[in-house]
Amino acid sequence: MERNNIHKNISQLLGGDYEYIVPLYQRDFAWGETEITQLLQDLYENFKLGRKYFVGSIIYINRTSAQGRKLEVIDGQQRLTVLTLLSNVLGKDLMPKLYASRLEYDSRREVSEFLKSLYSDVTPSIEDKSDDKEDIKTFKGAYNTIENCSLTTDDDALSISKLKKEQNEEIKEFADYIANDVYFVLAEMPQDTDVATYFEIMNNTGDQLRKHEIVKSQILAKGQSYLSQQQMDSLAMVWDACSQMDIRIQESIPANKRALVFGENFDSFIPDGILQLGDTANGENEGAVEIDEIIADEKYRKEDKKKEEEDDNQ
Repeated sequence: MERNNIHKNISQLLGGDYEYIVPLYQRDFAWGETEITQLLQDLYENFKLGRKYFVGSIIYINRTSAQGRKLEVIDGQQRLTVLTLLSNVLGKDLMPKLYASRLEYDSRREVSEFLKSLYSDVTPSIEDKSDDKEDIKTFKGAYNTIENCSLTTDDDALSISKLKKEQNEEIKEFADYIANDVYFVLAEMPQDTDVATYFEIMNNTGDQLRKHEIVKSQILAKGQSYLSQQQMDSLAMVWDACSQMDIRIQESIPANKRALVFGENFDSFIPDGILQLGDTANGENEGAVEIDEIIADEKYRKEDKKKEEEDDNQ
């Protein structure tokens, strides 16, 4: 694919002449009702708001040869599979350019054949059969979820199936939105990539950034031009503390700095102390509290005891 445009909408991805190969080393398709419903609700919400939607990334190795234009999918299989099934659920009339299976599964012939059968049958057969293999059951379950899950988070049971039955303009507009305003970012890996090593790194350290972490990085990047390093460090520390929703903010501030903002007894708020949180001018370890000091210090013992009592009462 062209290197000068890494953003591709679904029509460009699934409406072209590329085939996407899911290799043997990839895990099976595993998205269930929760993940699929969340994606579809995100798509529908952004459709109603008139916003383009970035669905994720596809990392691939180009395996194009004389036999055809093929991309080996290293990352992005789950979302790509759901959107492939979605094009089938919407149907040939609504998705004429996308009504074909361009997903191939190495060494999983039954999966590839099942996907192709969806596009060859006038009415796709998605009912569970006793002799279905487990991965085929997963695909059929995903298909049914896409067709029938609620597109909104309220009590209105609005689904793709319901929209298709009503045959109004909204389903046509939604299908057009899926094809043209939903985007992936494509990243090509070198041909000699050691895929095993790549997966090990991704599994160990490659968790995707959460939304609040992306916002934080954007704010800090903008702040570099007019904030001091101390202010930047303070902002980062406060942001991280506020992002921890399962514990109290005081606990997210390093123990040796809590008194700067919350007072000696951690029961007040001192706005001017916030800027001192990032004070590292005299070294990172200045003011650090040793384990012996924590054990000996009455205020730390009181805080820990109070937390233990609260935990026991929950």
